[in-house]
Amino acid sequence: MRRVPLQWPGGARIAVLPQLVFELWSGDTVESGRSQIPGLTEEDVRLGRPDLLGRSWQAYGGKVGVGRILDLIQHHGVPASGFFNALAVERHPDFARAWVAAGHEIVAHSYAQDNRVFRMAAAEERENLRRCVDGIESVTGQRPVGWVSPGGQRSENTAALLLDHGFLYSCDYKDDDVPYIAEVINGRRLVALPKPYDINDWTIYARGHNPPSAYVEFFCRAFDILYEEGSASPKMINVTVHAPLYGRPMGASAFEECLRYAQEFSGVWFATGRQVVEWWLGWYDSQVPLG
Repeated sequence: MRRVPLQWPGGARIAVLPQLVFELWSGDTVESGRSQIPGLTEEDVRLGRPDLLGRSWQAYGGKVGVGRILDLIQHHGVPASGFFNALAVERHPDFARAWVAAGHEIVAHSYAQDNRVFRMAAAEERENLRRCVDGIESVTGQRPVGWVSPGGQRSENTAALLLDHGFLYSCDYKDDDVPYIAEVINGRRLVALPKPYDINDWTIYARGHNPPSAYVEFFCRAFDILYEEGSASPKMINVTVHAPLYGRPMGASAFEECLRYAQEFSGVWFATGRQVVEWWLGWYDSQVPLG
């Protein structure tokens, strides 16, 4: 299939999307905490024992990590997208309002991280989505138009439910380097804004147990390839950190190094997901598909 060459604002070769993930769990079990530090066994979890160590580890994100990453983003003068659970927004309203006031976007990330939508019936997923949207909007005044499911794992109903709630795009897709139309339902379009796991502290550090230098290397290698390809057909790249992971000093330094590296190049567009999708839709609608 031939593609019409994409265009970014100002003829940019690559769009860079900085992303902060801020997640909270509604119960005592903290999945990410259990994978990072000595915690409970699966048997302990089955018996309902609270993961107090994991909860303390996770709490670092809201107490320290989010502020550190926001400061770095502001220092470098770039816009960013925040993938926030509504529960995180409700429990940390001052930070959520500061994030929006600074001009950044909130992307809805379920009501709580343990609300896994692929396990839900349609009615339950609809209610989770409503609680998520209402929670974010009531605190920040910003109604989200972008979505990512916990773990990036959507259900068969997710796309239709997102369109019912007025969403513009979803980051639950991993199969391209640029946006595309993921679903058309009753004349309404849901845009896929692919969010790979490539430049992500969760996969590189938490799962892969690699040092922060590996995060920087992964970013720079991917950036160089996409930037070169962008001379003919512009691309985009995500650079993602989680508040309790790379909100810590060693990780924040790696995240900042990636921002600095990209800022050394001309033809780079730093943008939020919403900015990318709205621009892309305008460009897409202006094109006549090639045969």
